[in-house]
Amino acid sequence: MTYVFETIAVDKETPLFIDLHLDRLEEAMKTLNVTNDKYDRSKIADKIIVKSKGKDRKALKVIVSCDSVVFEERDNVWTSKIRERGLSLCISKLVRNESEQHVYHKTNLNEVLIKELHIVREEGFDDAVFFNTKGHVTETSIANIFIVKEGVIKTPPVSDGLLNGTVRKLLMANADIMEESLSRTDILNADEVFLTNSLMGIMPVASIYETQYKRAETKKLFPLYESLSEEQITSRNR
Repeated sequence: MTYVFETIAVDKETPLFIDLHLDRLEEAMKTLNVTNDKYDRSKIADKIIVKSKGKDRKALKVIVSCDSVVFEERDNVWTSKIRERGLSLCISKLVRNESEQHVYHKTNLNEVLIKELHIVREEGFDDAVFFNTKGHVTETSIANIFIVKEGVIKTPPVSDGLLNGTVRKLLMANADIMEESLSRTDILNADEVFLTNSLMGIMPVASIYETQYKRAETKKLFPLYESLSEEQITSRNR
């Protein structure tokens, strides 16, 4: 059975960027024909808020199938210590097909990504970079990817076959970032590489195999994301 889902970061009792998540959840439901009469946006939002009470540094997952709406909670494992050391990535041999609709959404149809994640972690890496049928970078198993070259920040366009992540959307709207198809050479020759998703926020990449990366420009983005998150917390607590 096909299902779609969203994973929302909960900080200081606040579900961050809930509207962006629910917008994307509903888009996935429509595109992948996941029809559920029990789904009511306002009730789902209220339940998310209630489940966030008394919680901090948690991940709240909302799963919608044709016959159920399920909530799951876990710890947010992406700590400041991980951000300080940076991530170690490898390159996946699996090819993502940008013509398949499900690659643009959070769904169990993309379970191959999680299987690959488990494999590369057993090999000592934190995550893997995927490419599409044209040889363009798409994303990693769990995050959007960005590079910095000579001070210019670039990220693949959604049309290359990737999820339009919530943090990606926020950075595109609030920072100077170019959308451009990226090759393996672009990634390996970059000055910096970083990942984003709703739980890790902005996460520097320390290396891809033997290639080491700097972090100066990436670190400049930390205050921006922290400010946007704090605005969410402040507005919820008014």
